[in-house]
Amino acid sequence: MSHPFAHPSSELLLASVEKVLFDKPVYQRMDRHIVFVCGGAVGPRKKSARNGFLRYAVHALPQFRVFLAEAATKDLVQFNDPQFVNLAEFENLVADIADCILIFPETPGSIAEVGYFSASVKTVRKILIANDIRRQQESFINLGPIDLINQNSFFKPVIHIRRPPIEEDFRAIRDRLTSRLPTKNAKKLELEKGVSLAVRERFFMVFEIINIFRILTIDSLVYCMCKFFGDQDKKIIGHMLSVLCAARYLDRHGDDSQYFSPSTTAGSFLEFRGSDINKIKVSIVQHYALHHPESASLIKGSGI
Repeated sequence: MSHPFAHPSSELLLASVEKVLFDKPVYQRMDRHIVFVCGGAVGPRKKSARNGFLRYAVHALPQFRVFLAEAATKDLVQFNDPQFVNLAEFENLVADIADCILIFPETPGSIAEVGYFSASVKTVRKILIANDIRRQQESFINLGPIDLINQNSFFKPVIHIRRPPIEEDFRAIRDRLTSRLPTKNAKKLELEKGVSLAVRERFFMVFEIINIFRILTIDSLVYCMCKFFGDQDKKIIGHMLSVLCAARYLDRHGDDSQYFSPSTTAGSFLEFRGSDINKIKVSIVQHYALHHPESASLIKGSGI
């Protein structure tokens, strides 16, 4: 697989993107808050509390980005050698990315997630539990993990909901999220060339670099990230790509699914003010047409 930046003319493209990142203001968007939601089955006819909340959140929480952790885990396992997949490391990344981990403990798997996430000092502060109102009696989960969460979480206390939930239950969750994570302004990023990004900012940037360059392999992405922000951990970048694919921010392309492009429905995490990003994108596509026909063909074939 050839490198799209092997031709000398690519240096001009990389320099133009570098100018966008370091010479112009870059902001995190207002709708930057990320909530990972754990719970029962999701789908058109599923009646889980989680599924109901996901439908509600589309219109009631426009300033929040909702992700499903297990979908990202599935992508990670499917597209990586299982012997090199460290799920504990992956869950740690999820905790770094998330503003909140909302758990509906309505299945054995989601009950296990309560125990798993509550055991970490890093994640316990980010947990919000929406528990069945009928399950307030003494039990291992209430006396153990949930009590620990009620003591330490930024989103405490537990919210008790009916089964099946009604809109009032979901409003209580919405109000808790918006009161603890208010969004008043876009947040400016202080970016410096060669200086490593925090995990969350790196996650945003991984998407934005692919969005600008339209289609990249993980190797090409790591090349760009290294050029702009210093050395990168390819495995962590791969984990981030799995999260973005699972959330349908990125699509996979190519016979071996090794190319990534922005989904047509994905919204940016960052704002590049004072820069003509579309003009740069046109130059990149022209570069591919001349010097990297494989990328050009994938762009043309998928309508990116």
